[in-house]
This record gives sequence, C-alpha cells and structure tokens, in this order.
Amino acid sequence: MQLKDLKAGVRFTGKALLKEVQIKRKKDGDLFAHLQIQDGHHLNHMMVWKVTEQQGIQLSSAKGKVLAIKDADVNPFNDQLQLTVNDMKNIKVVERQNDDKSTWSGTYLVHAPVSSKVMRDYFQKQLKEIKKVYPEFDIIINYIMKHYAHDFLAHPAAKSMHHSFLGGLAYHEYRMLKDLNRLQNPKIGKPLYHHVDINMDRAAIILHDIGKTKEMGTAENPDYTILGTLSSHITICFDWIKEACDQNGIDSHQESIELLRHIILAHHGRKEWGSPVVPATEDAMLVHLIDLMDSHMEMFEEAYVDQDANTLGNRNFGLQNVTPFKKPENPDGSLKRD
Repeated sequence: MQLKDLKAGVRFTGKALLKEVQIKRKKDGDLFAHLQIQDGHHLNHMMVWKVTEQQGIQLSSAKGKVLAIKDADVNPFNDQLQLTVNDMKNIKVVERQNDDKSTWSGTYLVHAPVSSKVMRDYFQKQLKEIKKVYPEFDIIINYIMKHYAHDFLAHPAAKSMHHSFLGGLAYHEYRMLKDLNRLQNPKIGKPLYHHVDINMDRAAIILHDIGKTKEMGTAENPDYTILGTLSSHITICFDWIKEACDQNGIDSHQESIELLRHIILAHHGRKEWGSPVVPATEDAMLVHLIDLMDSHMEMFEEAYVDQDANTLGNRNFGLQNVTPFKKPENPDGSLKRD
C-alpha cells in the first residue's frame, strides 16, 4: 500500500522514507515520537505514542532511511490523514542491501519533474553563451562544480520551503534560466529590459544557490551542516568565487567579478531575508525577483499535489501563511468559466 492510497479507518502497511523526527514528552513523562514520512509525492505525519529513550535515539539516527510500517491506524487530524501506532513493535528500519534497489531511499523521494540529463544539457548550452562574453565566469563555474558541487544535480534547494526534493536545486536554477531567457533572450524577441546583461545573469543564476550543496545534507537527510549553520550558502559561494579566481589567475576585483558577486550577495532581496546587501543594479534586482517568483510558484505547485480543485488548502508558512486556493480547471488545463 502507498501513502497516496490512505483512507480514514483503513490500516496502512507499507514502506516510507523517514524525513523528520521529533521526540517529545507527554504530561505523564512518557516519550512519544512525531514523524514525517514520505512516499513519492506524498508526505504524511505519523505518531508513535510510546517510545523509550533508546528507541528515540534509534529513530533520530534513522532519518533518511526507509521504514517498514505494519498496521498503522489512519485517522483525520487537522484536515489531513495521520498515521498512528501505539509503540515501535510495528515499525522496522529497513537497511539497504547492495543488490536490493527497492529499499534505496531514492525510490521514496520526490524527484524533479525534469531529468538530470535534460537539465545538464541545458546548463551546458547556457555556459557556451556565457563563455562567449565572460570566459572568466565559465572558468569559475566549472572550478566550483568540479571541486565542491559535483552532486549539484541531485541536491535539494531547501530543507522544506521550496524545491525540497531530489534534484530540486538544479530544477530551481533550470526554471530560473528559462524565465530569464524568455524575458531577455534576443533570439526569441526584443529584450524587455535594456540595461540587463543576460550572460551575467545566467552565470549568477547558476551560482546563486550553489553553496547549498555544502550548507545542507542530501535530499534523504537535508539537515543543515555545521558549515551551513555557522555560515550560509551566500557566503559559501562568495568564498568559492574568490578561491576560483585565485586558483586560475583571475583578478577577483575586476568589474565583471564584482558585479557578479553583488548579484549573488543580493539575491534574497532584503537584509532581513538573509542578504548582506540589497540589489543595487538592475541585474541583481531581476535575479532576485526571478528567484522569488520561482520559489513561490513551486510552493503553490507543491501545495496543490494532494488538493482537490475548487478548495482551500492548508495554511502555508512559506506563502505568508495563506490558505492556497486551487482553481477548477478544464481537461486542457484552462480555467473553467460559467
């Protein structure tokens, strides 16, 4: 049975990836566990009403692994279906065997809807265009990818807010590049914004979140690393650009590098959102707005996965605590009209 098939009053037996664990204490002093489990596109909460100290430690260390769950009760809670078991007797951690791909956690993760090959090929095309104008950017990007971000195509873009799935980081940047090219690419129309440098912005989009490959763990267990906790993906990338310049004989204070780094430093848009500076160029503002747009559109798309048309969903913190409305659609995807 899969999580997408859950129904109230029906017991669940199946496998799911353990995404999050919270060990809490009840008023009587006993411990219980609040789990988040995932199966493909479906994320559900699960309560284990009684755990020992040792079981709590074991569960916490099992994040990113697959659980075999037997006879879990399914009940509605806060407009969602929640699984519950009384204790750990019905839960077992499945250890991955080299010859058993069915227990590989990647099977249970949400994947980017575009293949790694398609995204890789698209990035290579962008790099060819960038190299024609800014060969130094091409050197910097390839240096960082080789030395620090070799797992870029499989990494999530966030722990939970947006694109928090296998390949989410690359998919986020892929869509941002698509948005930029539709706005500014002279091959498909007159650029809308005449003072924007499309190749500088392409390079900035590829690099702006690249530090997340060291800021947080993999899609199976995307907790923040020590480096990510003490620093941030913005400053990590800033340091990598300086290193790439030093190692390849590039003047890190030349104008093109300074402007590129400004876009990366300012891409969150506001200091209270984590940027050390606010956008001071059109390029920096455009990259920030494209980043903001794609992250928010993805949060709507994720909210709609299990939501029926013509209904309000659950409150979404990332979308300013709004309750997303999913409009009714015709079979061709167009909006229904009376």
